[in-house]
Amino acid sequence: MVSRFLLISIILLLSYNFLQASPKAWVGKNPVSMGESFRFIIEVENEKDPREPDLTVLKDLKVLNRSVQNQTSIVGTKLSRKVIWTYELVSMRSGKIKIPELHAGKGFTESIMLDVLAVNQKNSPQEFLVFEADLDLEEVYPQQQVLLTLKIIRKGVQLENESITPLDIKNTRVRKVYQNSYRNIVKGQQQVVTEIRFSLFAENPGILTLPSIQYQGVVTSRRGQSRSLFQNSTGSRIFRKSPERTITVKPIPEDYQEWWLPTSGLELQEKWEPNPPQFRVGEPVTRTIIVHAKGVEAEQLPEWLNPDLDDMKIYSESPVLETKETATGLNALGKTNQALIPSKAGNFMIPGVRIQWWDVNNKTIQISKIPERQVTVLPLWDSDNPAKLVQIDEVSEMPLSVINIDEPGFKDLFWKYGTFVFLGLWLLTMGLWFARALFAKESSALKKEEHERAGTKNLRQCVLKVENSIIKKDPALIRKSILEWAEMRWPEDPPRRLVDIGEKEIKLKESLLLMERHRYGEVGVEWNSEMLASQFQKVSQMHPEEGSQKNPKIKELYPESLKENQWN
Repeated sequence: MVSRFLLISIILLLSYNFLQASPKAWVGKNPVSMGESFRFIIEVENEKDPREPDLTVLKDLKVLNRSVQNQTSIVGTKLSRKVIWTYELVSMRSGKIKIPELHAGKGFTESIMLDVLAVNQKNSPQEFLVFEADLDLEEVYPQQQVLLTLKIIRKGVQLENESITPLDIKNTRVRKVYQNSYRNIVKGQQQVVTEIRFSLFAENPGILTLPSIQYQGVVTSRRGQSRSLFQNSTGSRIFRKSPERTITVKPIPEDYQEWWLPTSGLELQEKWEPNPPQFRVGEPVTRTIIVHAKGVEAEQLPEWLNPDLDDMKIYSESPVLETKETATGLNALGKTNQALIPSKAGNFMIPGVRIQWWDVNNKTIQISKIPERQVTVLPLWDSDNPAKLVQIDEVSEMPLSVINIDEPGFKDLFWKYGTFVFLGLWLLTMGLWFARALFAKESSALKKEEHERAGTKNLRQCVLKVENSIIKKDPALIRKSILEWAEMRWPEDPPRRLVDIGEKEIKLKESLLLMERHRYGEVGVEWNSEMLASQFQKVSQMHPEEGSQKNPKIKELYPESLKENQWN
């Protein structure tokens, strides 16, 4: 009995070892195209927890994805188990690549010789995806713009999940400036093209290495092909790789001594408010300096100091810098506002502005200039004698021509023709008046009434805005609201500056001038909004249509006791 049991056990053990087959390995297709993924499958049968193969030994092949599947089947009394590993591989070089024997489970797979076909992207019409990387310059100076253009050309194929490797270049600023997709037809074949453009700025001289850039995408379908029911829904993954490139960065020329600014063009201009500028003691004039530069970022623009002028103070606001991204690269815009306030009458020379830059096209030093300007400063406005009277000379007596109407025949003809003329004019006048009264009287009256109501309402709103801005004690807000009020107050000739308002309303001139000096930070100039509140209240009360009596906000804010202390 025991010997029979041992015999059965030996038979079962031998049959189990016989059922164990060597691991199998195969690829989904051979040959394969460089940069296009393919499947590599390894199968182990009738082993419990078999050992997974180690694919780190593969050379020139990259593992993109991995999946494992366990299968168990029973046929009659026969039990069968399978473990299947599926790998997605890609080769980034052409030629013959050997997949060596791999240890899987308790055995080894057979080696596979893989043929990888090269892809001639520009000359092969069968190639359905082309990836190009082009540089516009291969020799530059530090901080000079280099444009890198990546072009993805798809021919009769749809792709998804497309991406490129990030650009990480040492000691180089990288900025994406442009991306666009469009359709094109070449030799009767429609193409979908995507262009991506980057601006590169090398910091240091030397050899700059631009690493290889990799593109990948998943093919969803190809024109003229239909997907079978059992085909992988994700499609095959496509890879393309650009070659490594180098850029020579030359050192800054030795004869260039100022702020380094390599650009293909620079424009320098100035604007004045008012234009042309009118200078008067104590009154600010605004000067705006604008710089346009091509192929640089706004942070590369130089800074210039305010000139030191005797008897004229210059206050500059913080510069406004802007970098614009265009299809041809970057453009920089710099804008600076200056307030010039003279303290003495006479002739002055306003210094110009000078910027030196390196012309990257002609490899020469260029200088852009705003010329200096000779100006005349008028004396301080005399509020006690705001205008000079103009003396009108006496008009000399001149002899008059006399017509004698007592001549024979003149009087009869005069009255005869005169009567007909005046009768015709009277009839014409009556006809026109009747027609106008019939068709336009009612509409004209309504339009006039609506216009007057709208004007009064807008003027009242402007008065309220001025009062609220004075309460907030914000000079910038006061300036804006009082200019709006002046535009409604004098619609035929609206003032453009606070000085113009002071010329029209002498009572506001002094307080507005003090506010402007305080706004631009002139040392020793104090400003109190109470004075402006009192003066504006008097001016608005002179025009009852402004409705200041119905909105006594300033009167409530500043009682009579404070006003008396101010003037005393």
